[in-house]
Amino acid sequence: MATLNDLGLSDYEARVYRALLSAGSATAKELSLTSDVPMGRVYEVLGTLENDSLVRSQGSSRPKKYVAGEPETALERVVDGKKRERCEELGRYEG
Repeated sequence: MATLNDLGLSDYEARVYRALLSAGSATAKELSLTSDVPMGRVYEVLGTLENDSLVRSQGSSRPKKYVAGEPETALERVVDGKKRERCEELGRYEG
């Protein structure tokens, strides 16, 4: 089975995603502590994960809390994105 890193997630992204799966929902500060991702980077990592639809924020709570997307669905999106990237690369090489 492929790891999160094999699917293109950075070490920090993989750590935050795993921590969020374990926690259910958490603030950026809580995720920084549980994942060992520096507080200065955790918002950037959460933003990337949110853009990739792996994580969503609960904007109505203060402080803002984050929840992980359903693992199977979220990882399917990552794999589909990687497939598209590879097809585009192949097209460029063939061209």
